[in-house]
Amino acid sequence: MAMKQGLHQLDSSHTFLAMGMGSFALFPILLIVTPMMVAKTLHETPSTILLQIPQSAYVTYGIGLLLLTVTFFLLSFLRVSKKAKLISAVIVLLAVFCFVDASQRFARLGWDTLAFKKSIWSETYEYTWDDIDKVVFREVPIKEGTSKFDFHFQDGNRMTLSNNEEMKAWRKKIEQKFEDDGIEYKRG
Repeated sequence: MAMKQGLHQLDSSHTFLAMGMGSFALFPILLIVTPMMVAKTLHETPSTILLQIPQSAYVTYGIGLLLLTVTFFLLSFLRVSKKAKLISAVIVLLAVFCFVDASQRFARLGWDTLAFKKSIWSETYEYTWDDIDKVVFREVPIKEGTSKFDFHFQDGNRMTLSNNEEMKAWRKKIEQKFEDDGIEYKRG
């Protein structure tokens, strides 16, 4: 018995094409929403004041999403052949690695501790407020970017936080904490 040909028949390559177009359309939304949701789920604590994700994490998430989109289109255009499946499996593994690496990058400011991690390969550095050597505020003109706070720790590590809208809301209280704890605070 022969199958009827026509528009009502879906080929798996059409499904992957639709998935590719869908992921391409959702790319900006996923890139804006997903990193912060994942960071809050994995790295936020009850005493967290501010949780930031470095730009490198957004780039890595973007690469992962792009790799997934390419995988869907590859499977569609190569008609889900064995070669396409093998190449897609490798690309999906690379995308998963990008997501895992990006999910580990964060900077957290809390009332009791400060913590950050630069990548999946680095350790998580966690400090108390007593471990801060000094804080430098690097003011940048609005045209050139965002001003930043550099927290210098006694062991030589440094954590950078952007002076974004969320930080601006907490800035006076954080600066008061610097003063109360006797932390050197410079504008540079």
